[in-house]
Amino acid sequence: FPTKPKVQLRNYFPENWLFETIELGENRKVFKSELTSPHTITTWIGEAICMNNQFGLGVSNPTSLLVNQDFFAEIRLPYSVKRGETFPLNVTVFNYIDVELPIRVKLITSEEEVQSD
Repeated sequence: FPTKPKVQLRNYFPENWLFETIELGENRKVFKSELTSPHTITTWIGEAICMNNQFGLGVSNPTSLLVNQDFFAEIRLPYSVKRGETFPLNVTVFNYIDVELPIRVKLITSEEEVQSD
């Protein structure tokens, strides 16, 4: 395998995101902001609401923001497991890149903790 790439874990999951009140003032007509989206893999739907003394209430058309990850692995674990119970350990690798990438999935266990077939 070539040199290992740097692994960036998804770890930004705020409870609230993008709820701000911004006052533009009389002479300012545009607001621009760079934000970091939460690491959830989803499509966000957003719209803006504005108020003006002369024109009243304005609502933008909804727009979408797709947040995804091009290459990742997902481990599905059961909600709970009893000691000695056998359960499936499902690992799914997602690749949304147009090229094949090498991957090695290795389950490291100790015989005292895990029995495997």
